[in-house]
Amino acid sequence: MLAPPNHGSALALLGSGRISRLRSWFQGVEPGDGVLRWLELGSDEARLLNRAWLDYPAPDAAVPFRTFVLSGETIDSKLYDYLNSYTAEAGSDGVVRLASASLDHRWIELRQSDAKVPMCGATGEARLLESTGPLRLSPRGAFLIVADAAHSGSTKGILESPTPDNAGQKPVVAAILTALSLGASPRAYTTLTTAWASENEARQAGSGRKRRFFQLIVRVADDRGTAVTDFDLILLAGTRYDPEAFPRGFVIDKQVNRRSPQTITFYLDFDAVCAKRGARFGFRVVARPSSGFARHEPAEFRLGDEPPDRYLAPNSTCYVDVTLRRVVDRQTARFDPATAGPRDFRTQQPEGTPVP
Repeated sequence: MLAPPNHGSALALLGSGRISRLRSWFQGVEPGDGVLRWLELGSDEARLLNRAWLDYPAPDAAVPFRTFVLSGETIDSKLYDYLNSYTAEAGSDGVVRLASASLDHRWIELRQSDAKVPMCGATGEARLLESTGPLRLSPRGAFLIVADAAHSGSTKGILESPTPDNAGQKPVVAAILTALSLGASPRAYTTLTTAWASENEARQAGSGRKRRFFQLIVRVADDRGTAVTDFDLILLAGTRYDPEAFPRGFVIDKQVNRRSPQTITFYLDFDAVCAKRGARFGFRVVARPSSGFARHEPAEFRLGDEPPDRYLAPNSTCYVDVTLRRVVDRQTARFDPATAGPRDFRTQQPEGTPVP
Protein backbone atom coordinates (compact mmCIF):
# COMPACT_ATOMS: atom_id res chain seq x y z
CA MET A 1 0.00 0.00 0.00
CA LEU A 2 1.25 3.48 -0.86
CA ALA A 3 0.13 6.21 1.61
CA PRO A 4 -3.15 4.42 2.47
CA PRO A 5 -5.67 6.06 4.85
CA ASN A 6 -6.23 2.82 6.78
CA HIS A 7 -7.55 4.77 9.77
CA GLY A 8 -9.00 7.67 7.80
CA SER A 9 -7.91 11.14 6.72
CA ALA A 10 -8.47 14.44 8.48
CA LEU A 11 -9.38 15.98 5.11
CA ALA A 12 -12.39 13.73 4.51
CA LEU A 13 -14.78 15.92 6.51
CA LEU A 14 -14.36 18.77 4.01
CA GLY A 15 -16.82 17.18 1.60
CA SER A 16 -16.41 15.98 -1.96
CA GLY A 17 -16.71 19.41 -3.56
CA ARG A 18 -13.89 21.01 -1.58
CA ILE A 19 -11.69 17.91 -1.70
CA SER A 20 -11.91 17.76 -5.48
CA ARG A 21 -10.37 21.24 -5.54
CA LEU A 22 -7.37 20.17 -3.43
CA ARG A 23 -4.53 19.24 -5.75
CA SER A 24 -3.00 17.09 -3.00
CA TRP A 25 -5.95 14.73 -2.84
CA PHE A 26 -7.52 13.12 -5.93
CA GLN A 27 -5.88 15.28 -8.59
CA GLY A 28 -9.15 17.04 -9.35
CA VAL A 29 -11.36 13.95 -9.30
CA GLU A 30 -14.42 14.37 -7.08
CA PRO A 31 -14.73 11.41 -4.67
CA GLY A 32 -18.12 9.94 -3.84
CA ASP A 33 -19.83 10.53 -0.51
CA GLY A 34 -19.63 6.83 0.32
CA VAL A 35 -15.85 6.91 0.03
CA LEU A 36 -15.65 9.99 2.25
CA ARG A 37 -17.88 8.35 4.89
CA TRP A 38 -15.34 5.55 5.15
CA LEU A 39 -12.39 7.94 5.19
CA GLU A 40 -13.68 10.34 7.84
CA LEU A 41 -11.76 9.85 11.08
CA GLY A 42 -13.57 7.53 13.49
CA SER A 43 -16.05 6.19 10.91
CA ASP A 44 -18.03 3.07 11.76
CA GLU A 45 -16.92 1.44 8.51
CA ALA A 46 -13.19 1.91 9.14
CA ARG A 47 -13.71 0.84 12.72
CA LEU A 48 -15.32 -2.48 11.72
CA LEU A 49 -12.59 -3.16 9.17
CA ASN A 50 -9.77 -2.50 11.63
CA ARG A 51 -11.50 -4.48 14.36
CA ALA A 52 -11.63 -7.46 12.00
CA TRP A 53 -7.91 -7.04 11.29
CA LEU A 54 -7.19 -7.80 14.96
CA ASP A 55 -8.40 -11.37 14.41
CA TYR A 56 -6.39 -11.96 11.26
CA PRO A 57 -3.67 -14.56 11.85
CA ALA A 58 -0.09 -13.38 11.96
CA PRO A 59 1.86 -14.25 8.79
CA ASP A 60 3.45 -17.68 8.88
CA ALA A 61 4.11 -20.53 6.49
CA ALA A 62 0.41 -21.45 6.45
CA VAL A 63 -0.72 -17.83 5.92
CA PRO A 64 1.42 -16.43 3.10
CA PHE A 65 -0.47 -13.13 2.99
CA ARG A 66 1.94 -10.23 3.67
CA THR A 67 1.27 -6.52 4.10
CA PHE A 68 3.68 -3.74 3.19
CA VAL A 69 2.76 -0.13 3.90
CA LEU A 70 4.89 2.71 2.51
CA SER A 71 4.12 6.33 3.37
CA GLY A 72 5.93 9.66 3.50
CA GLU A 73 5.92 12.66 5.80
CA THR A 74 7.06 15.33 3.36
CA ILE A 75 4.87 18.29 2.48
CA ASP A 76 5.05 19.48 -1.12
CA SER A 77 4.68 23.24 -0.88
CA LYS A 78 3.30 23.34 -4.42
CA LEU A 79 0.25 21.41 -3.23
CA TYR A 80 -0.29 23.32 0.01
CA ASP A 81 -3.77 24.78 0.39
CA TYR A 82 -3.54 28.06 2.28
CA LEU A 83 -7.17 27.70 3.36
CA ASN A 84 -6.64 24.31 4.99
CA SER A 85 -3.81 23.63 7.40
CA TYR A 86 -4.28 19.84 7.15
CA THR A 87 -2.36 19.92 3.86
CA ALA A 88 0.77 20.90 5.83
CA GLU A 89 0.15 18.88 8.99
CA ALA A 90 3.25 17.57 10.76
CA GLY A 91 3.62 13.81 10.65
CA SER A 92 1.67 13.51 7.41
CA ASP A 93 2.25 13.63 3.68
CA GLY A 94 -0.25 16.44 3.21
CA VAL A 95 -3.26 14.11 3.08
CA VAL A 96 -2.64 11.00 5.19
CA ARG A 97 -0.94 10.85 8.59
CA LEU A 98 1.71 8.22 9.24
CA ALA A 99 -0.36 7.21 12.26
CA SER A 100 -3.31 6.59 9.96
CA ALA A 101 -1.39 4.84 7.20
CA SER A 102 0.20 2.17 9.39
CA LEU A 103 -1.87 -1.00 9.78
CA ASP A 104 -0.38 -1.56 13.24
CA HIS A 105 -2.89 -0.50 15.86
CA ARG A 106 -4.02 -1.26 19.40
CA TRP A 107 -7.44 -1.75 20.93
CA ILE A 108 -8.65 -1.56 24.51
CA GLU A 109 -12.13 -1.83 26.03
CA LEU A 110 -12.96 0.03 29.24
CA ARG A 111 -16.03 -0.17 31.48
CA GLN A 112 -17.13 2.10 34.32
CA SER A 113 -16.70 0.45 37.72
CA ASP A 114 -17.84 1.04 41.31
CA ALA A 115 -14.51 2.53 42.45
CA LYS A 116 -14.49 6.31 42.90
CA VAL A 117 -11.66 8.84 42.81
CA PRO A 118 -11.62 12.61 43.37
CA MET A 119 -11.37 14.67 40.19
CA CYS A 120 -8.45 17.07 39.89
CA GLY A 121 -9.50 20.49 38.63
CA ALA A 122 -13.20 19.75 39.12
CA THR A 123 -15.70 19.28 41.93
CA GLY A 124 -16.79 15.81 42.94
CA GLU A 125 -15.74 12.28 42.18
CA ALA A 126 -15.46 10.09 39.10
CA ARG A 127 -15.91 6.35 38.73
CA LEU A 128 -12.85 4.57 37.42
CA LEU A 129 -12.82 3.00 33.98
CA GLU A 130 -11.37 -0.50 34.17
CA SER A 131 -10.18 -2.73 31.35
CA THR A 132 -12.51 -5.60 30.50
CA GLY A 133 -9.72 -7.59 28.88
CA PRO A 134 -6.13 -7.44 27.71
CA LEU A 135 -4.81 -4.80 25.36
CA ARG A 136 -5.20 -6.20 21.84
CA LEU A 137 -2.54 -5.74 19.17
CA SER A 138 -2.98 -6.08 15.43
CA PRO A 139 -0.70 -8.42 13.49
CA ARG A 140 2.64 -6.68 13.11
CA GLY A 141 3.19 -5.52 9.55
CA ALA A 142 6.02 -4.08 7.52
CA PHE A 143 5.80 -0.28 7.60
CA LEU A 144 8.32 2.13 6.08
CA ILE A 145 8.53 5.91 6.19
CA VAL A 146 9.73 6.85 2.72
CA ALA A 147 12.19 9.73 2.50
CA ASP A 148 11.14 12.84 0.57
CA ALA A 149 7.71 11.44 -0.33
CA ALA A 150 4.50 13.46 -0.36
CA HIS A 151 1.02 12.14 -1.04
CA SER A 152 0.78 13.30 -4.62
CA GLY A 153 2.39 15.45 -7.28
CA SER A 154 4.85 14.82 -10.06
CA THR A 155 7.84 15.98 -8.01
CA LYS A 156 7.48 14.19 -4.67
CA GLY A 157 4.28 12.15 -4.94
CA ILE A 158 4.83 8.63 -3.61
CA LEU A 159 2.93 7.15 -6.57
CA GLU A 160 3.09 9.81 -9.25
CA SER A 161 6.68 11.04 -9.14
CA PRO A 162 8.70 7.84 -9.90
CA THR A 163 9.47 7.35 -13.58
CA PRO A 164 11.65 4.89 -15.53
CA ASP A 165 14.31 7.59 -15.71
CA ASN A 166 14.48 8.45 -12.00
CA ALA A 167 13.53 5.09 -10.45
CA GLY A 168 17.05 4.55 -9.15
CA GLN A 169 16.84 7.73 -7.09
CA LYS A 170 13.39 7.01 -5.64
CA PRO A 171 13.54 5.08 -2.31
CA VAL A 172 9.95 3.96 -2.74
CA VAL A 173 10.87 1.97 -5.86
CA ALA A 174 13.66 0.09 -4.07
CA ALA A 175 11.32 -0.65 -1.15
CA ILE A 176 8.61 -2.02 -3.46
CA LEU A 177 11.11 -4.26 -5.24
CA THR A 178 12.38 -5.53 -1.89
CA ALA A 179 8.85 -6.35 -0.77
CA LEU A 180 7.92 -8.12 -3.99
CA SER A 181 11.08 -10.24 -3.98
CA LEU A 182 10.78 -11.33 -0.36
CA GLY A 183 9.16 -14.69 -0.92
CA ALA A 184 6.98 -16.65 1.51
CA SER A 185 9.50 -17.07 4.33
CA PRO A 186 8.00 -15.88 7.65
CA ARG A 187 11.52 -15.25 8.97
CA ALA A 188 12.40 -13.02 6.01
CA TYR A 189 9.20 -11.01 6.53
CA THR A 190 9.89 -10.60 10.25
CA THR A 191 13.46 -9.54 9.50
CA LEU A 192 12.31 -6.91 7.00
CA THR A 193 9.60 -5.65 9.36
CA THR A 194 12.20 -5.16 12.09
CA ALA A 195 14.66 -3.53 9.70
CA TRP A 196 12.08 -1.05 8.44
CA ALA A 197 11.06 -0.22 12.03
CA SER A 198 14.71 0.50 12.86
CA GLU A 199 15.03 2.66 9.77
CA ASN A 200 11.91 4.61 10.78
CA GLU A 201 13.28 5.17 14.27
CA ALA A 202 16.61 6.39 12.92
CA ARG A 203 14.88 8.71 10.46
CA GLN A 204 12.81 10.34 13.21
CA ALA A 205 15.70 10.61 15.70
CA GLY A 206 19.07 12.35 15.79
CA SER A 207 19.93 16.03 15.74
CA GLY A 208 17.28 16.74 13.11
CA ARG A 209 14.67 14.79 15.08
CA LYS A 210 11.17 14.81 13.67
CA ARG A 211 8.20 14.97 15.99
CA ARG A 212 6.30 11.70 16.27
CA PHE A 213 2.55 11.47 16.61
CA PHE A 214 -0.23 8.99 17.27
CA GLN A 215 -4.00 8.86 16.98
CA LEU A 216 -6.39 8.07 19.82
CA ILE A 217 -9.88 7.10 18.61
CA VAL A 218 -12.35 6.99 21.51
CA ARG A 219 -15.91 5.69 21.19
CA VAL A 220 -18.40 6.17 24.04
CA ALA A 221 -21.57 4.13 24.68
CA ASP A 222 -23.61 3.15 27.72
CA ASP A 223 -24.19 -0.26 29.25
CA ARG A 224 -27.49 -0.56 27.36
CA GLY A 225 -25.64 -0.33 24.06
CA THR A 226 -26.81 3.20 23.30
CA ALA A 227 -24.39 5.68 21.77
CA VAL A 228 -23.42 8.56 24.07
CA THR A 229 -23.10 11.60 21.85
CA ASP A 230 -23.03 14.51 24.31
CA PHE A 231 -19.82 14.33 26.32
CA ASP A 232 -16.53 16.05 27.08
CA LEU A 233 -13.33 14.03 26.90
CA ILE A 234 -10.51 15.61 28.90
CA LEU A 235 -6.94 14.31 28.76
CA LEU A 236 -5.16 13.96 32.11
CA ALA A 237 -1.53 13.69 33.17
CA GLY A 238 0.77 13.74 36.20
CA THR A 239 0.49 12.04 39.56
CA ARG A 240 -2.77 13.91 40.28
CA TYR A 241 -4.23 13.25 36.84
CA ASP A 242 -4.48 16.95 36.23
CA PRO A 243 -5.93 18.41 32.98
CA GLU A 244 -3.30 21.16 33.23
CA ALA A 245 -0.28 18.83 33.50
CA PHE A 246 0.36 18.28 29.80
CA PRO A 247 2.78 20.62 28.01
CA ARG A 248 1.41 23.14 25.57
CA GLY A 249 0.98 21.93 22.02
CA PHE A 250 0.65 18.22 22.74
CA VAL A 251 -2.82 18.15 21.14
CA ILE A 252 -2.39 18.72 17.43
CA ASP A 253 -5.97 18.12 16.35
CA LYS A 254 -9.27 16.56 17.36
CA GLN A 255 -12.31 15.64 15.29
CA VAL A 256 -15.75 14.31 16.15
CA ASN A 257 -17.15 12.03 13.47
CA ARG A 258 -20.20 13.72 11.97
CA ARG A 259 -22.19 10.53 11.39
CA SER A 260 -21.04 8.81 14.56
CA PRO A 261 -20.75 11.65 17.09
CA GLN A 262 -20.05 9.14 19.87
CA THR A 263 -16.53 8.87 18.38
CA ILE A 264 -13.77 11.43 18.73
CA THR A 265 -10.26 11.22 17.24
CA PHE A 266 -7.30 12.93 18.91
CA TYR A 267 -4.03 13.54 17.08
CA LEU A 268 -1.33 13.83 19.75
CA ASP A 269 2.39 14.44 20.03
CA PHE A 270 3.82 11.09 21.17
CA ASP A 271 7.06 12.47 22.55
CA ALA A 272 5.25 15.15 24.55
CA VAL A 273 2.96 12.55 26.13
CA CYS A 274 5.87 10.23 26.97
CA ALA A 275 8.46 12.93 27.71
CA LYS A 276 8.79 12.18 31.41
CA ARG A 277 9.47 8.67 32.55
CA GLY A 278 7.11 7.85 35.36
CA ALA A 279 4.63 10.42 34.11
CA ARG A 280 1.06 9.20 34.25
CA PHE A 281 -1.56 9.40 31.56
CA GLY A 282 -5.34 9.18 31.55
CA PHE A 283 -8.56 10.83 30.48
CA ARG A 284 -11.92 11.85 31.90
CA VAL A 285 -15.33 11.46 30.29
CA VAL A 286 -18.07 13.82 31.44
CA ALA A 287 -21.28 12.77 29.70
CA ARG A 288 -24.67 14.45 29.71
CA PRO A 289 -27.28 14.37 31.06
CA SER A 290 -25.43 14.43 34.40
CA SER A 291 -28.56 14.86 36.53
CA GLY A 292 -32.19 13.83 36.50
CA PHE A 293 -33.97 10.48 36.45
CA ALA A 294 -31.56 8.92 33.94
CA ARG A 295 -28.03 10.28 33.99
CA HIS A 296 -24.31 9.58 33.67
CA GLU A 297 -21.59 9.97 36.26
CA PRO A 298 -18.10 11.22 35.37
CA ALA A 299 -15.59 8.49 34.52
CA GLU A 300 -11.80 8.44 34.53
CA PHE A 301 -9.22 6.13 33.07
CA ARG A 302 -5.90 6.15 34.92
CA LEU A 303 -2.91 4.34 33.52
CA GLY A 304 -1.22 4.13 36.92
CA ASP A 305 2.45 3.24 37.00
CA GLU A 306 2.37 1.58 33.58
CA PRO A 307 4.39 3.52 30.99
CA PRO A 308 2.21 5.21 28.36
CA ASP A 309 4.14 3.52 25.57
CA ARG A 310 2.66 0.18 26.61
CA TYR A 311 -0.64 1.39 25.19
CA LEU A 312 0.59 4.03 22.77
CA ALA A 313 3.15 3.88 19.97
CA PRO A 314 4.48 6.49 17.55
CA ASN A 315 3.06 6.48 14.03
CA SER A 316 0.11 4.33 15.09
CA THR A 317 -3.52 4.41 16.18
CA CYS A 318 -5.07 3.26 19.44
CA TYR A 319 -8.83 2.51 19.59
CA VAL A 320 -10.54 2.90 22.96
CA ASP A 321 -14.08 1.65 23.61
CA VAL A 322 -15.64 3.29 26.68
CA THR A 323 -18.79 1.88 28.28
CA LEU A 324 -20.50 4.14 30.82
CA ARG A 325 -23.22 3.21 33.25
CA ARG A 326 -26.62 4.71 32.64
CA VAL A 327 -27.80 5.55 36.13
CA VAL A 328 -31.58 5.21 36.37
CA ASP A 329 -33.21 6.61 39.51
CA ARG A 330 -35.74 4.51 41.45
CA GLN A 331 -38.31 7.28 41.09
CA THR A 332 -38.24 7.04 37.30
CA ALA A 333 -41.25 4.66 37.49
CA ARG A 334 -43.48 4.00 40.50
CA PHE A 335 -46.89 2.56 41.34
CA ASP A 336 -49.45 3.89 43.83
CA PRO A 337 -52.64 2.21 45.05
CA ALA A 338 -55.45 2.80 42.60
CA THR A 339 -57.76 3.55 45.53
CA ALA A 340 -55.76 6.69 46.30
CA GLY A 341 -57.06 8.37 43.17
CA PRO A 342 -55.07 10.42 40.64
CA ARG A 343 -51.74 11.82 41.80
CA ASP A 344 -49.78 14.72 40.35
CA PHE A 345 -46.26 13.44 39.59
CA ARG A 346 -44.92 16.63 38.03
CA THR A 347 -43.16 17.72 41.21
CA GLN A 348 -41.55 14.33 41.80
CA GLN A 349 -37.75 14.57 42.15
CA PRO A 350 -35.08 11.85 41.83
CA GLU A 351 -34.28 10.36 45.22
CA GLY A 352 -30.67 9.57 44.38
CA THR A 353 -31.01 5.79 44.63
CA PRO A 354 -30.30 4.02 41.34
CA VAL A 355 -32.20 1.01 40.09
CA PRO A 356 -29.99 -2.08 40.69
